[in-house]
Amino acid sequence: MDSTGEHHHLCFTDVDAIPAVCNQCPSSPSCLVQEEAKTSSFWLSSPLQIDSVGCLTSCKTTTTDDRVIAEQFLFGGFEMTTNTKSVEVYVCYDESGKDTYLTTSRGVPQRNLSPISGGKATTEGGLAECDRQGSSAETPPSEENELLFYKFVLVCPGGPKPLMTLTLKFSKQSAAKIVVRTLKIKGKLATAK
Repeated sequence: MDSTGEHHHLCFTDVDAIPAVCNQCPSSPSCLVQEEAKTSSFWLSSPLQIDSVGCLTSCKTTTTDDRVIAEQFLFGGFEMTTNTKSVEVYVCYDESGKDTYLTTSRGVPQRNLSPISGGKATTEGGLAECDRQGSSAETPPSEENELLFYKFVLVCPGGPKPLMTLTLKFSKQSAAKIVVRTLKIKGKLATAK
């Protein structure tokens, strides 16, 4: 919460669930956590299962009237590990809601990933994401450990850009269910100096 009584946050979830998730932030598992001592790095606190379309948006909640307002954020790129081979990236620059195609990216197969044990996702370095962020968010253990994961790295072409939303369309034929194991966003919220 900043000095004006506003809380700014990033959410990543199914495109249809954005309004409900933003109303629950910052306690929602879909709400990204700011990396310690970094103003432009945000992590998903635990693995997330979504449908074929995921959406990243920045929201502002106010303590005066509990309203949730979508706002622009500066997007620089992302790193993601998921179980789909390719992802289409769309961006929306203004409040019109019109998505513009940015790129299609193919992931690099990841071998020897640490299993998702005890409900906590681990990074390639073996540190638990939730341990890195000081959160104790748990996810139920499942067959996610059996899936083949792919790593994606995207740098925003032409440098960071102000966006309203970032939409990721996952290839449905490459996975029966889509699991976003890790997601790291490079960007700045409206309040960052």
